[in-house]
Amino acid sequence: MPRNKYPEETRKKIVDTAFKLFTKKGYENTSVQDIIDETGLSKGAIYHHFDSKEAILLTVYETIHSRTISQMLQLVHSPQLNGCEKLKAMFFNSFRDKEHIDFISSMPGLLDNSHFLALYMKMTMEEVAPHIICPILQEGIADGSIKCEHPLETAQAIMALSNIWMNPLIYADTGENLENKVAVLQQILGVFGIQLADSGLAAGIQNVVDNRKREQNHFSESR
Repeated sequence: MPRNKYPEETRKKIVDTAFKLFTKKGYENTSVQDIIDETGLSKGAIYHHFDSKEAILLTVYETIHSRTISQMLQLVHSPQLNGCEKLKAMFFNSFRDKEHIDFISSMPGLLDNSHFLALYMKMTMEEVAPHIICPILQEGIADGSIKCEHPLETAQAIMALSNIWMNPLIYADTGENLENKVAVLQQILGVFGIQLADSGLAAGIQNVVDNRKREQNHFSESR
């Protein structure tokens, strides 16, 4: 068998195709054979780069996560906003990225996938909290828009509440229960002078939950 001269291009083709299929059909409804058919690659070529569909999923997530981090860093370094405004924009923008929302909507529940849940929590608590949220809090402390004595620990708490406790892939809360969670988060953040009343957080989470339900219903009806 001839050696693949462009392994990175092949790997990227698999990841890009998987992302398209996952967002179109949902992760659960996409098979490795679907990825083989769509890429035109052999089964051996797929398994040379990834040992399972879950491994492909994890790489797709890492790719989307890297893009999201790049967007967040642009916001962190924006000179037009103070610390509090940046944090509010972070919440608002997290549910305005269509690519990110489509991917989240296609995902299986995190509680059903321990590897993905572990990766998600690791990225949230070891990357986003210290390197994205903490610098914003420190800026807010310096410019007077945020009242906080322990920025790193506060960043970790904010991420635990917003990205785990309120994550629709972990707890699919809707309606009044979701509104109550947002109200509790607002009460907690209000201690630090952070207001999220117009961040669209509840609406964004509800949108993801609704999209997931529509996709599941569509698949059930088409079977």
